[in-house]
Order: sequence, then C-alpha cells, then structure tokens
Amino acid sequence: MATPNDIADEMKKISEKVQNTLRRKGSDYSGNTDTFSSFKTTSSLSNVPTEKVIFTRIADKMSRIGNILDTENKVKDETVEDTIVDCIGYLVLLKSYLHEKNNTLVKKVVVEEDDGLPV
Repeated sequence: MATPNDIADEMKKISEKVQNTLRRKGSDYSGNTDTFSSFKTTSSLSNVPTEKVIFTRIADKMSRIGNILDTENKVKDETVEDTIVDCIGYLVLLKSYLHEKNNTLVKKVVVEEDDGLPV
C-alpha cells in the first residue's frame, strides 16, 4: 500500500519527467522562444482560442490513455506512463498559458486606463 511519502516521492519523479519532456518538446516545437507559438499558430489557422487548442491536446492524451488501458498495454510505441506524463505536461502548459494570458490582460488594462476606467 502506498503511503503519502511514497506518493510524494513518485510525484518528484513524475515532475522531473514532465520537466524533461517539456524542455525537449518545447525546443522541438518552438525553438526555445515562445513556448506557445505552435498552439497560437493552430489557433490562428483554426479560429479557435489558444487555450482550447491546448485543451484539445489534453483530450487527445486522455483518449489515448483510455485506448492504451483498453488494449492492455499492447501499444508498442508508447506506454500508459509516457502518455500520462505527456498529459500532465499539457496541463502544465494550459495552466502556464492561462497565467500568462491573465497577466497580459491585467497589464493591458492598467496601461490602457483612461480617467481610471479600463478601455
């Protein structure tokens, strides 16, 4: 039976895997500039908000987890653990994107204030 300490230790290991995956894939997709650039491009091309594009990737990963579990890990290219790490990474990206978007909106409102009222 897993103890809270066992779960905390596992969380540290997973966090390291997620960080490594985000760094590797981030470099592949955005060239270490704007982490969200590929999502923003897809957003522009599909006329879907960027956060919904990221959410779609999360949904894809969740579906993939279900498929892997249904096939009892007969998938050769990817384990359920790999897919879970990817899903966690996309959740982190979504959280980070929303944080960045909200901070940008707050800064924009403050900068564009006129007579104390947001523009």
